[in-house]
Amino acid sequence: MEFLESYMYFDYRDEKLVVLSKNISLMSKRRAFMPNSTIKQTSISMIIFLFFFQNIIAQNNLNFRQFINETGNFIKQPANWEAKDWGLLGLTAASSLLIMQFEDHVRDEILIKRGNYNSIPVEFGRIWGEPYNTALISGVNVLSGIANNNYLNKKVAFEIIQSALYTGLVTQFLKIAFGKSRPYTGEGSSNFSPINFSGDDNWSFISGHTSLGFSLSTVLSENSKNEFMKFLYYVPAILTAYSRVYQDKHWVSDVFLGALLGYAIGKWTVKIHDINEKQLLPNQQFSFVIPF
Repeated sequence: MEFLESYMYFDYRDEKLVVLSKNISLMSKRRAFMPNSTIKQTSISMIIFLFFFQNIIAQNNLNFRQFINETGNFIKQPANWEAKDWGLLGLTAASSLLIMQFEDHVRDEILIKRGNYNSIPVEFGRIWGEPYNTALISGVNVLSGIANNNYLNKKVAFEIIQSALYTGLVTQFLKIAFGKSRPYTGEGSSNFSPINFSGDDNWSFISGHTSLGFSLSTVLSENSKNEFMKFLYYVPAILTAYSRVYQDKHWVSDVFLGALLGYAIGKWTVKIHDINEKQLLPNQQFSFVIPF
């Protein structure tokens, strides 16, 4: 898919940072979360977070104004899609429909072997997909960035929140639009009630924990310079997808699309900030170390 983006690059002149604006055309993929009762609280908290830290990050123009501009560009992306992009969307939809043919059987098998419902890997996966975990990791990056004067940590914090908001809004839109029943309701994987505002029991499609977990993991992975860590950051997100099916909260197709959309949004968010900056700014590795 072709994304037309506005981005900033930086030039040091007379010891002052001059911010220059350019337009780019960027190839990327497409999108998706946020659970029911926490959507408004989490969205408000993340927006407040952007306001609170915009002076800290404003030296590189990663502020609320840039967030608003990029949000407008994000919303307009489908208008720039080409035939191959729509083809990829069709392939994704077809894959989901194929998975749906088997997910009732998969659920039956899992229910037989569900002796580790609250095991550490399962619970860790669930927590990784919670909104508060995203806010916590973003906050740690901001503090570490300030303490170590590390631009990349501040950038990662901004991108985590930005990607999470996009992911949450798109996911919630899909939940309401499709109105798919959750597995534990016993109504089957093919029960849909489109445009459904009735609540959590009918908001199975897509998995918000999974989309948010993959959004977070993708931002961390894309910003890492260590090849092993790039892979390792996805382990918690994979556990999130597994836990949502294992704990009977989602069907397999829900976590499949949640993972794809969370990954795509995380990737898109990092790319729009990195394409030019990485050539002009010091090559830093983000770290969670906070010196005292």
